[in-house]
Amino acid sequence: MRDGHAAHLYDLKLQELYQGRFNIRIRDGALPYNHPAYQLLFFLPLARLDYPTAFLIWGAMNCFFVIGISKLLWPYVERDNRGLCAALLFGFFPVTAALWQGQDSILTALLFAATFVSLKRGRDGLAGCLIALGLYKPHLVIPLAAMFVFTRQWRAVLGFAVTGAALALLSTVMVGWGGTFVYWQLLWWIAENNYSIDPMKMANLRGLLKYLFAAAMPGAIVQGLIVATSIAMLVWAMSAWKGKIARDDPMFDLRFAQLVVVTLLLSYHLYVHDLSLLALALIVMLNGALSPGRKDSTLLGLAIAAFIALSLPVAQLFLQERLMPWLAILLLAIAVALRRRISLPQ
Repeated sequence: MRDGHAAHLYDLKLQELYQGRFNIRIRDGALPYNHPAYQLLFFLPLARLDYPTAFLIWGAMNCFFVIGISKLLWPYVERDNRGLCAALLFGFFPVTAALWQGQDSILTALLFAATFVSLKRGRDGLAGCLIALGLYKPHLVIPLAAMFVFTRQWRAVLGFAVTGAALALLSTVMVGWGGTFVYWQLLWWIAENNYSIDPMKMANLRGLLKYLFAAAMPGAIVQGLIVATSIAMLVWAMSAWKGKIARDDPMFDLRFAQLVVVTLLLSYHLYVHDLSLLALALIVMLNGALSPGRKDSTLLGLAIAAFIALSLPVAQLFLQERLMPWLAILLLAIAVALRRRISLPQ
């Protein structure tokens, strides 16, 4: 983009040529850039710096994003619970992984936290705009947009639609119609060839069902099972939002937490750093489980289990042994426990 080759942004061979300049050989072939072009505007200033400097600045920005997440959430966390929640957020292995890999997952978590706060404050239009900014990973924001439609939060739907359309137009202007066409070709080619994709490193439904059935069933049947199960789970998650829900009700927070967990389970791509988003749900769970009059040992136990399962030594073991899909069962248990808590008489 900086060099004036925006029209060829999604040429995988050109991406490999540029990546080769950094002399960091961690894989054969290019690590594909497959996000919409608008996201590059955020990184363009860093492209004018040498690689180590840019990486350090981006790491520092991510640290500020983590602080920003805590600042956004703390007004909705009991004072006595903030220390434990801070330890979870700052010590969560997926957050650390996102930092050292230079990923954008903490930025995504920040957008989710800002969306949550906007919804709590009744600023639905702003909430829709904020979550639409995360369309560089559409599989993570579509479930929340679906909730806006299901609950008839039309200002949020409008904010999401207008912002999404503007970002799509901006991306098209940046790379041209030809570049946009190649972008969709690249996405299709990656999906067809499983290039740079390893479901055995994903703690989601896709990874779990692939792990359980890929060896025993044709790929098309497994894919159909993934799609059917994902649709059923999304419908189940949406049903938790029936009826009028007060924004200051703690059950609103738990509903949001459940939707975050379900979003991760439904995600098409979900590597360790993407699980940074889970920290938001775990903070809400801990706050709900430890608050006076609302204590819940099940939620507390599952939040602690998730933190331990995603600690450095345990998660590293799961990754090395290609057992990450089994963590999807823990996420399923969290989603069910949250739904049970939401359904209890208040």
